Amino acid sequence: SCFSSEARLGYTLTFLLLPIIFYLTEFLTLTDKYEVTTLRSKLIFSLKEMYLNRRFPCQLIGSIFKFLGLFAVTFVVVVFWQPITALFKFYRDGIYETSIGKERVDARIRKRQSDLTASRGELI
Repeated sequence: SCFSSEARLGYTLTFLLLPIIFYLTEFLTLTDKYEVTTLRSKLIFSLKEMYLNRRFPCQLIGSIFKFLGLFAVTFVVVVFWQPITALFKFYRDGIYETSIGKERVDARIRKRQSDLTASRGELI
């Protein structure tokens, strides 16, 4: 092997972490119309709440904890969005492919919704 174990680890981590940067960039640049989780607007509201409560220590501490909680949820959503949507897409595709008649039509509608939701992962 021409790479050391440290270099191989570095390359592996780079390609594992790079999509997260793309997801975060997309999350920060999406318009409210396309941001399905509403977490970004909640984070912005939480920051405004912290600013308004800056003179009241107890309310400020509560606002900080609320912001940190929303930030943690946002991080989990950004990191795990693509694998979760891919799992749902795989499930809906399977239901569609094995259905017949009216059930297939209904499954196609649900499959299309899953396709739209999972499409952001495919763009990357």
